[in-house]
Amino acid sequence: MKMNGDNISQKDISQWDNIWGKRGLLNAIVNYGRRIYGRYFLAILCKKVTKKSDIVELGCGTSSITLQLHRCVNSITGVDLSTEALALSELNAGKIGVKNFKLLQDDCRKLKIKDETFDLVWSQGLLEHFHHPEEVLQEHIRICKNNGNVVISVPARYSFFYVWYVLTHILHIKRLWPWTEQDFYTKENLLNMLKILNYGTNHGVHIYAMKPFFLGILIVEISKSQLVKLESPV
Repeated sequence: MKMNGDNISQKDISQWDNIWGKRGLLNAIVNYGRRIYGRYFLAILCKKVTKKSDIVELGCGTSSITLQLHRCVNSITGVDLSTEALALSELNAGKIGVKNFKLLQDDCRKLKIKDETFDLVWSQGLLEHFHHPEEVLQEHIRICKNNGNVVISVPARYSFFYVWYVLTHILHIKRLWPWTEQDFYTKENLLNMLKILNYGTNHGVHIYAMKPFFLGILIVEISKSQLVKLESPV
């Protein structure tokens, strides 16, 4: 499923609840993979926070990575559409005794969060599920403080993930793909999204493949203080 239209329906919420509520071997494998690449995300995120930082993960899912930062920051907020995902996040926070954590159920295309609220805004595996991902990207930037950072990960087009996705759809064995309909990105796709939002990309934007590349992930790092808003459309 990819998110479309102006409003998210109860059907959308139910479908994502179903995804987060799944159990079984495939989901166990996916969760194991998360624990592996979570180390790489933590290495990136730790460099961008201090004890005074207020951070948010959009499309937080289980919040398994973000919660590990709780001793390094002032506060953590998790935002997700799925009730099931938020319940799993709350459970995970309780297991490790996280106190500086709160959850919001919200639409990542039009958040009920004030401008410039967080020092770090990040997401992983979120943009690819939207027909208009630039709307979600804009919200990342909007709620980030002027001197803050945005970190986003998306699945890379040139990776084994893409091959897996295509094969399972061609062979009509979509049950062997753990998520929903989605997109895969190149660096050019990501730069084009910023152009749609009327941002220059010579300053404050760094896009690279997470190492090792077999993880199949592209990372976008945006320094809000250096991001240039263009005066006229590109």
